Amino acid sequence: MIINKVHTLPERQLKAVYEFMENLNPEVNNDEDSQWSEFSLTSAMSGMEDENSPYSENDLQKTFQ
Repeated sequence: MIINKVHTLPERQLKAVYEFMENLNPEVNNDEDSQWSEFSLTSAMSGMEDENSPYSENDLQKTFQ
């Protein structure tokens, strides 16, 4: 469910989600697994800002109110 939501976000919101995730457990962010996870997430999200989304930001706001 989370992955599906992430795929619909514009790039500026993806950056906010990424920063939030990094702050969840800062002591883990320096190990090799975290670096690979960061690389994987960055690679997976690459180019998504150009994709059309069937949802608007308004749709997401209604869902999470």
